Amino acid sequence: DTELLKLTSLSVGEHNLIPEKDYTLANDKLMISSSCLYKDSVRSELDIVVELDPRSNNNLQGLYYRDGMYCTHCEPTGFSKISFFPDRPDNCS
Repeated sequence: DTELLKLTSLSVGEHNLIPEKDYTLANDKLMISSSCLYKDSVRSELDIVVELDPRSNNNLQGLYYRDGMYCTHCEPTGFSKISFFPDRPDNCS
């Protein structure tokens, strides 16, 4: 679902993560090394920055441009077209 996303930066707290060392992005999955989480405390803040082009999004999910308007459609899976998200039943967001 992330084919329209371009990951531009990823950080945990004050630490910028390094591709292939701290995380991998393959087959629509963003995998972050557990060693990068909880470095400074019991809580971590994950910052994900992506670029997307709503005008090239023709599937009408996520963020798209249609008839002169920017629109979002995020249910049930459209949010995954806007940003990476830990889509797991055991995750509290």
